[in-house]
Amino acid sequence: MKTNDDKKLKESIENFILKELELPIQLRSAGKIGENVCVLEAENMADKINILKNKSKLKQCKDRIFINNDLTEKE
Repeated sequence: MKTNDDKKLKESIENFILKELELPIQLRSAGKIGENVCVLEAENMADKINILKNKSKLKQCKDRIFINNDLTEKE
């Protein structure tokens, strides 16, 4: 994502997840921690679990996108 505005980033990611994973989710927050890495916080645990269950659908996506569970501060 090519934006530094957290609100636009959050909306872009919600739209991406709706389009690619076919999941209508709500994010509590979204932020960038590097050029190509974003950290997301789902509004509730059910949304997070649904994203993790459906992340295999990203193999069909032309971009290389990966979803990991939780990261520590070092990661």
